Amino acid sequence: MNQAIENLLQRFGEAVIEWTQVSPNEVRLTVSASHWRDIAQYLHDDPLWQMDYPADLTVWDTGNEFGVYLRLWSSVYNHNVVVLTSISREEARIASLATLYPGVDWHEREMYDMYGVIFEGHPNLKRILLPDDWEGFPFRKDYVAEPSGNPLHGPQPVN
Repeated sequence: MNQAIENLLQRFGEAVIEWTQVSPNEVRLTVSASHWRDIAQYLHDDPLWQMDYPADLTVWDTGNEFGVYLRLWSSVYNHNVVVLTSISREEARIASLATLYPGVDWHEREMYDMYGVIFEGHPNLKRILLPDDWEGFPFRKDYVAEPSGNPLHGPQPVN
C-alpha cells in the first residue's frame, strides 16, 4: 500500500490536503473538492488501488460548510479508503460519482434530498425520500420545520 500512497500523492500533490494510514488496510484522505471526481477515478482505475466497491457516501452539515464522506473498498486487495472533502453551504455542489460507481446513485440522491447538495453530472438527480414538492432540506442545520397541516407535505404540529 505504501507505493500506492506515494503514487497518489505524487500524482495529485496539493489536492490531497491530508492523509493518514489508519491501519495496514485503511487510508484516510482529505482532498480538495475540485479534485473529488479525479481522485475517485484514479482510486478506481489504478492497478495498485482497484477500489471497486463504494461502501458508503454521506454528507454532514457543520453549520459553516458541508462535509462529504466516501468509503471505498477493494475486493482485490481487501483494503479501504475513506475520502473526505468539504464544500461551501452557498454553492453546495460537487461532482457526481454515480457514473463511476453506480452504487452511489441513490446515496447521492438521498444527500440531495436531505441536504440540498447538487451532485453535478448525476444522471437522475431528484428527490428519493420526500415528495417532489417538499420545501427545504430537513437535515440542514438551518432548516426550520414549519407545520404544514398536511402529513405528506411537511412536518406536523406536535400535540
